[in-house]
Amino acid sequence: MGGALVGMLFLLLVVTVFALSNLGTVTINFLQVAIYTGPLALIVVGAGVLGALLTYLASLIHLTAPLGTAAGEDQR
Repeated sequence: MGGALVGMLFLLLVVTVFALSNLGTVTINFLQVAIYTGPLALIVVGAGVLGALLTYLASLIHLTAPLGTAAGEDQR
């Protein structure tokens, strides 16, 4: 448990240093339409937060199984 926390803190530090090292302005296009223009640091941090949120939501899928059954188990 402690090793995972240290690993996550190290990863957070690496992403923060990377984001702050890239302060240039970039444009994000979707289907040839510019949808956002801003600093690369904000885009990197936003992508990380969005990825963490999607991972968390995907981990909640096992909670949709009916009570008394394990996820992926056939009901009879």
